Amino acid sequence: MNNNEMLNRIKNRSQRPNVKRNSSLEYSASNEASSSDQVSANEQQSQTEAEQLKKQLEACPKIAPRRNIRLEESINQRIQQFCQEEKVSIETFLEACFLACERDPELKQAIIQQARKRLEQRKEAGKIRRLYSQLQKLGQID
Repeated sequence: MNNNEMLNRIKNRSQRPNVKRNSSLEYSASNEASSSDQVSANEQQSQTEAEQLKKQLEACPKIAPRRNIRLEESINQRIQQFCQEEKVSIETFLEACFLACERDPELKQAIIQQARKRLEQRKEAGKIRRLYSQLQKLGQID
């Protein structure tokens, strides 16, 4: 059974069932028994579908909590545009880049070298911002 069939069954199950009403005043134990058998069969089928979904979910990779990452503005815009054009999320793109680095040691070294260079630039920019802010607090800069 594929996922679409399971989803359709779940959607249909959530809707109220059409019940035939017996307008006679006679009590029929056989109608009540067949109705309870049908409810029991539906519940068993639902449990089986839920177990199948649970097994499929367990086979899927577990996703870590969200991370707040800060990117250079121009690079952030370029990454967003790139991911939209390629129809992937930024998260899956980052995961794929990491996996590519693991497979290719030369690519990994080039990326690490670039990352270390960018880290030094960010540290330097942070020092400059801190000094500028201190000068503003002292009233030496408007």
